[in-house]
Amino acid sequence: MNKVVLNAIVKNESKIIKRLLDSCKNLIDYISICDTGSTDNTVEVIYDWIKENDFPQSNCKIHQPKRSFGEILFSFITIDHNEKYENCENLRKELNEWKSYAVSNNQLNIYNDILECVETLSNKRKLSNEQKDLIYDLLNSQDKDKPLRHKEDTTFVNFGQNRDQSLRLARKYFPEATYTFLIDADMIVHTNNFNKSMLIGNSIIFITQVFGVKNPIEYSYAAFIHKDSHSKCVGVTHEYWSYTSREILPKDTIHITSPGDGGCKSNKQERDERMLKGEIFKTKEIVYEGFRKKTVDFHLNDSLRTRYYFYLAETYRCMKKYKESISYYTKRIHKERYRGDSEVWYSIYSIANIYKYMYNSDRKYESNMVDWYLKLYEYEPRRIESYRMLYEFYKSKNQINRCYMFAKLLITNEFKYTPNDLFVNTKLYDLTNVYKYLIENSYKMKDKKTGNLACEKLLKESSDVSNQTFVKKYLEVYK
Repeated sequence: MNKVVLNAIVKNESKIIKRLLDSCKNLIDYISICDTGSTDNTVEVIYDWIKENDFPQSNCKIHQPKRSFGEILFSFITIDHNEKYENCENLRKELNEWKSYAVSNNQLNIYNDILECVETLSNKRKLSNEQKDLIYDLLNSQDKDKPLRHKEDTTFVNFGQNRDQSLRLARKYFPEATYTFLIDADMIVHTNNFNKSMLIGNSIIFITQVFGVKNPIEYSYAAFIHKDSHSKCVGVTHEYWSYTSREILPKDTIHITSPGDGGCKSNKQERDERMLKGEIFKTKEIVYEGFRKKTVDFHLNDSLRTRYYFYLAETYRCMKKYKESISYYTKRIHKERYRGDSEVWYSIYSIANIYKYMYNSDRKYESNMVDWYLKLYEYEPRRIESYRMLYEFYKSKNQINRCYMFAKLLITNEFKYTPNDLFVNTKLYDLTNVYKYLIENSYKMKDKKTGNLACEKLLKESSDVSNQTFVKKYLEVYK
């Protein structure tokens, strides 16, 4: 029988974390959560839920931030200066966690010298000048912006690194779990006759984003990672999991909704802009050789650069910095990896939508909008979005002939999306209102053939009584 460990990174999620846990409590056997620096009572709320639901304490592990190596070193200075020798025991415990790191980096001699400093302070003696020189030398070898951190320190660095760490810790502390269930605090799990025996390989689950959008967006990701899978989380933000195999779980048995009300959304766009630009324009980076920093050349691989262009464009669009957004969408389009690249398709779609928005303040952008929507159709003619958006636009402007033209194109072409398509708004594929529009207007346009076709399609695709009645009334007109 498959066993599942819930795995999430959280920060300031006290208002919603119980909702997540309630939604999947019948699905999980273990809980491994990494808190990345909450300033509210998120951790306490999780422990309360564990107690309230009689979830076995031995099956739960909540990881929390630790002090960086530089912060530990600074404690030597403060203890020595303030003569707060009672803090030495905690300092010793923290240092013990660094012994394996020292051994693996062949710097046990330095580690032992630091331990001698603890012994000196524990005996309520001041550090010698030689010991102070050692501590100050190591402090100067730490980087303020990228400090040396313990491998189980869950302080937030970036999403890829922290999610990668969270998977590793879940597997370390619960090796008996067959699957790690990767999920975020602002998600809700919905199941219907789902059981864990359905999990095969790395299992894909569908998510519907419902926050802040009129029309929800659906996408999928590998939520269940098998314990034997060599998976890695890639990217500083808008990250993804690499994996070798996948199996799609039926949406009618399990799916996720995402209200997007997480505790760290308020500055999301500014944070993403900073992180993405930091990677795109970075030429040097800090690494550590043992306990000392080293500056090395940094080369961002082309695949990640391409991905970062796309998500920086997305970030600027959300920030309403449209000039910058179009610039980076265009960079992404020029980096097309294969025909049908979903990010290229969405870049074209987004540029068209930006010009549609800009049209509201300046009508000169109509031609730009139309050009980009038509480019969208040329790039992927099986998807409906291009014609549907033009139909909706001309309908809202009461431009009858153009609206009618695109309505006809919508019902005389076969549009579809596949499970591999990204950024799908499924509601756009429901043509009920388009059929009704054509049924009502085809007679006026002296186009009975199209009116009859719309009637046939609506009768076939909708069992709604009101739609059936609507069609039967107009069938008499089209005889």
